[in-house]
Amino acid sequence: MLEHFDEIISDFMKESLPSQFVDLFVREKFEKIEPLISQITKIKEYDSSGGKKHVPHRTIEILCKAKPALTESIILDRIEAIDCVSCKAELNRILYESFRDKYKQKVVDSAKVTLDYISERKNKNLDRGYDFDWPLSKEFYRDDTSDYIEWLLKNFGSDLKTEIFNYVEKTKVLDLNVVGVAVKYLGQDAVDIAGEALDMTIKNDDIAGHFRQAFNILSNLDYSKYYDKTWEIVKSEFKKVSETACLTLSRLLEKQVVPKALELLNEKQAHVREAGALVLSLLSTLDSVESLKPLLEKEKNDDIRNLVVGVVYKAPVELGFEEAKRRISVAKALGKLDKPLAKWLDESKLPEILWKDQKPLSEEEIRYLFYRQKTVPAIEMDLELRDVVALIDKSSCEKFSKSLLSLILKNGGFKAPNRFAISILEIWEVMMWFRK
Repeated sequence: MLEHFDEIISDFMKESLPSQFVDLFVREKFEKIEPLISQITKIKEYDSSGGKKHVPHRTIEILCKAKPALTESIILDRIEAIDCVSCKAELNRILYESFRDKYKQKVVDSAKVTLDYISERKNKNLDRGYDFDWPLSKEFYRDDTSDYIEWLLKNFGSDLKTEIFNYVEKTKVLDLNVVGVAVKYLGQDAVDIAGEALDMTIKNDDIAGHFRQAFNILSNLDYSKYYDKTWEIVKSEFKKVSETACLTLSRLLEKQVVPKALELLNEKQAHVREAGALVLSLLSTLDSVESLKPLLEKEKNDDIRNLVVGVVYKAPVELGFEEAKRRISVAKALGKLDKPLAKWLDESKLPEILWKDQKPLSEEEIRYLFYRQKTVPAIEMDLELRDVVALIDKSSCEKFSKSLLSLILKNGGFKAPNRFAISILEIWEVMMWFRK
C-alpha cells in the first residue's frame, strides 16, 4: 500500500478512503496524505434518520490525533456545514477531547441542542421509535442515547444536570438506561431524575419490570421524598406491580414502614390490605409479625390471611386440643365452614376419624381440614393445618381415606378442582398406597 500509494490513491479517493488506510498513511507517509486532507474529510450527502449531510468522523479523528492544529479549522467548519445530529455530536466529542477547555462551552451548548433534538424526535415517533446513533457506542442496532449521555456526564457532570433532567422529564418514553447513567455520575443529585421513573401510567402488570429496575436504581439513593409515590404503587390493583413496590419498602427501616403498612390493613379494598400484609410479612421482624396476628382472627380474604399464616405459623409447634379447636372456631366465625367445599362432598356420609384422645372429629372439624387445604395452591400441607393434623390418629383414617378416594374418582378424578381433597389423602399417605 505504501509503496504503490501514487498508483492507487486516485481509485481510493473515488470511493472514499477507508479510515484504516488513513491511519496507515498518517503514521507512515503523512506527507503524502496531507495535500488530500480537505478531500478525504469532505461532506457527503445521503439520507439517514439523523440528517442528509455527513462527514467521515473516524477519518477526522485519526487526523486530529496526529495533527490537531491542522485539523482544528476543518472540524469547526464541518460542524457548521452539516445537519446530521450524530455526526455533529461526534465532531464535538473529537473537538473537546483534542482541545479540552478551549471548546468546552461550545461542546456543552451543542449537547443541549442535541438533547432537545433527540427528545423531540422520540416524542414524534412514539410508534416507530427513534434511535440516536452514537459512533462511540460499542453496541449495534440499538438506541445509543444513554451512551451519549454517559459521555456528557463523564466529562461535564453537573454542567448538564438541568438539561438531562429536562430531557428525562420531557421525553415521553422513559429510558431507564439514561436514568441509571445519571445516577452513576450525579449520585444523590440525580434523585429527581430517577424519581421520574416512578411517574408512570399503570395499565397492567407488564410494567412491573420497569418498576423493578427503577427501584433498583433508587435503592442507591436517599429517595425518601418519593416514599409516598412508592406507597401509591404498593396500592396498585396489579399484583406484580404492587409486589415490586412492597419488596422495595420492606428493605427500609422498620420504623419507616410499619405505621403506613398498618394503615393499609384497614382499607376496604382487599388488594390494598394484601399489600400491607405483604410488606409486614417481608419485614419479618418480631414487631411486624406481632402486628399481623390480629388478621388471623378477622381477615376473611384467604389470600391475605395465608400471607399471615406463612409468617406466624412458619415453624411447627406442638398444639394442645384447645388451641386446635380454637383455630377451627375462628374459621367458623369467619364463615369458612358454612357449606361443603364441593357439591359431591358431604362430610356426614364419610366414615369417622379420631383425634388422638379417641374422640371423633365433628362434621365441622372435618370440613375445616378440607377448607384449609383448599386455600393452598398446591398439593402440600397448609401451615395452619399442619399442627392440627398432628393431633389426629392416623390409624383411624383408613376407611375415611378409601371412601374419600372413591368420591374423588367418581367426581372428576385427579384434576385441579379436586386438589384440596387429594391433598388430604397425601397428608395421610394414602396416595403412596394408591400408587403402589
